[in-house]
Amino acid sequence: MDWRKGLAAPFLAACAALWLLTAVGAAAELTGPEILERLQGDSPLATQQGMAQVRLTTVNERGQERPSEMRIFIRTSADGTEQLLEYVAPADVAGTKLYTRTPRKGDPDILLYLPALGRERRIAATERGSTFMNTDFTYEEITSFASFTQLYTAERLADSEWEGRPAYVLRLTPKEADSLYSHVVMYVWQEEFLPLRVDFYNRDGVLWKQLLNSNFQQTPAGTWEARRIEMVNVLKKTKTIIDLVTTSRTDVPANFLRELRR
Repeated sequence: MDWRKGLAAPFLAACAALWLLTAVGAAAELTGPEILERLQGDSPLATQQGMAQVRLTTVNERGQERPSEMRIFIRTSADGTEQLLEYVAPADVAGTKLYTRTPRKGDPDILLYLPALGRERRIAATERGSTFMNTDFTYEEITSFASFTQLYTAERLADSEWEGRPAYVLRLTPKEADSLYSHVVMYVWQEEFLPLRVDFYNRDGVLWKQLLNSNFQQTPAGTWEARRIEMVNVLKKTKTIIDLVTTSRTDVPANFLRELRR
């Protein structure tokens, strides 16, 4: 028997065990803020820049569905994140657009363009708890996905799993006293640092909504993205489903505000 072959198996097993212990140790050392800082995919595009063609479906408490089509553009720079949502269909909402700019620091800027008015309307801070176009997303939620680290403090809870994927679990506490939520619990895919599930608790500490990401697929660049995003209103028994149809990393308007007013 070749003595080198006899030692190979235990040597490889020891290396594998050492690597596993190192990886587990590194994961155990991450704090809540560090996990939140490394979070990928704050937006439906799971990217810093790009366009997505999506199918948006609202489901009321009786289970009746209303489908629509939408384009979402996003761009992130050193100054913050810009996002433009545009309804493409059906005809009664086509041309409706929502522009949001979330700076690194300070309040977001939200403009709603309605074709019937022929101009945009600024969404005031007092309106940001209202839902957008009969969906289950509030204006605050649409802007907060780009700025979790700025809006929340993070505490790491015991690790868990969601849909078979190991997950870090974070308890997020709003920094602002007038937030819609008492706290948020986020499940983060450990391997990819992508949000898998986000539970929103109202000011009374009752579970209000759940954001569920699923149908993860790998992009040509090797990253992962959720092809289905569901916002479930647990209290109202309604939900909004976003299915990604196509995505592009380069097809982005040069000027979001000019695109808003076209």
